[in-house]
Amino acid sequence: MSRNDLKILVFVLVLAFGLRLSGLGFESLWLDECYQTLIEVYGHPMPDFASMGDKPYLFQYSNLVGTADLLKNFSKLDPVCPPLYAVMLNAWLHLFGGSDIAIRFLSCLTSLLGVAAVYVVSRSIFNPQAALLAGLLMAVSPFDIAYAQEARMYSLAELAAVVSFGSLIIMCRWKATKLPFLPLAFYVVATWALVNSHYTALFIALAGGLWGLIEIVRRRNLRLLITLTIGWLAVALLWVPWLSFFFAAASIRKGSLYVTREFSWSWPYYALFFKVPVNWLSYMCGRRVAVIPLYATAASFLLLALRKTLAKSEHLNSFLALWFWVLVPALGIWMTDVLQNNRMIEVSRYLIGTAPAIYMLCGAGLALVTKHYKLWSYVLICHVILAMANNVYQHLVPQKEPWRQMAQMVESNVGGDMLFVCQPYDIVCLDRYLHSPRRQIGLSTVMNDETVANAVGKYNRFWLITALDGEAICARLPKSLVKKQEFKLPRGLILRSYEAN
Repeated sequence: MSRNDLKILVFVLVLAFGLRLSGLGFESLWLDECYQTLIEVYGHPMPDFASMGDKPYLFQYSNLVGTADLLKNFSKLDPVCPPLYAVMLNAWLHLFGGSDIAIRFLSCLTSLLGVAAVYVVSRSIFNPQAALLAGLLMAVSPFDIAYAQEARMYSLAELAAVVSFGSLIIMCRWKATKLPFLPLAFYVVATWALVNSHYTALFIALAGGLWGLIEIVRRRNLRLLITLTIGWLAVALLWVPWLSFFFAAASIRKGSLYVTREFSWSWPYYALFFKVPVNWLSYMCGRRVAVIPLYATAASFLLLALRKTLAKSEHLNSFLALWFWVLVPALGIWMTDVLQNNRMIEVSRYLIGTAPAIYMLCGAGLALVTKHYKLWSYVLICHVILAMANNVYQHLVPQKEPWRQMAQMVESNVGGDMLFVCQPYDIVCLDRYLHSPRRQIGLSTVMNDETVANAVGKYNRFWLITALDGEAICARLPKSLVKKQEFKLPRGLILRSYEAN
């Protein structure tokens, strides 16, 4: 890299880091972070919150287990997700503690490395201007920033995907007489990390292998065949000790997915021709769009990338590789959804590993036209401004349940009364922000009416917290109860008090 390239990369990384660090602790930890992530990382099973009784308690995570114990207990605590992110965050918290910012900072760093990787890969397969624009689109992406500020594995999966597929594309273009050992090493480690970050990322790894086979046949390149065979064998050997986690997840896969759907003849067409392209736009626009024109600028960049691909420019093979990276995993997940009545294709974060290809496609398309048509430079500026506005919106309006605020409300109003929480696992979110023990019991919407009545009937006065689907418990309460007070917070979080009539 030239000195000028290095300056550009530093600028993009500083911008990306500032946007990912800003507002890192604005939101409370939400359920997936506070419950699923931390139960994996701390390595201890949850108590039964529905049977805690009258004794005051405060549930807060403590006593991190070591890596060996984490892996030993992992399938019992979370048999659905791969363990790599939990192992990394466990080591991270041993060093930096368990504050909200410390927990999320690991995702912030992996996202930043993802931006750097997108720049390097784009620089290798296109040119410096394409690399700058791809890095810039990813740096300001509200979608990318949202997951860079969440204690989940998605930023790790994205980083692993861009290093894995990017290294593969570079190896397929390798013109030196020696084997590409450095890209091969990156490919092996990143592909192993990819399949151990999120199991839907298996589709990306398989798409990469298929692209490698296509390139071997097309180029009739014996050196590439040897290189990729070594790489695939190495990935397989590295994965052998972790296969038990995959089989544990596969054995309960259909029963554990909450994104199921009813059979419909129209849904497959809607998912394929509408939801998949909308996912591509959401990677640049964000999950919760405050500025609708952002979709228009993102769509124009995608159409531009498609047009430049069809124009068969000198970078045609790189464009095709990126479109392959985007399309094949999406089609694979779509097919499994159709066969098993799932809706994973509708959850854009499950395909976050394809997002870097969108940034690179749009960056490369823009690089080819901004030299000759200044109008596209203005469209890019407009897109960046709109994306920044959307990022401001994300850090002014809560996008997740405000459990920190709810804890303050409980401490101000509930006193020594009994507190019921529905769903019961939300107690881990509430208690994280409480300062002292209290009497609390978890209720579940799957309880029958008699069980609910017996639980609340012991108290002449009590409080109830409902969040999202927990609201259904209100219809199950005995009719003799009278609602006295109600406090509503954003994202469906409600605190109510009841008294016996």
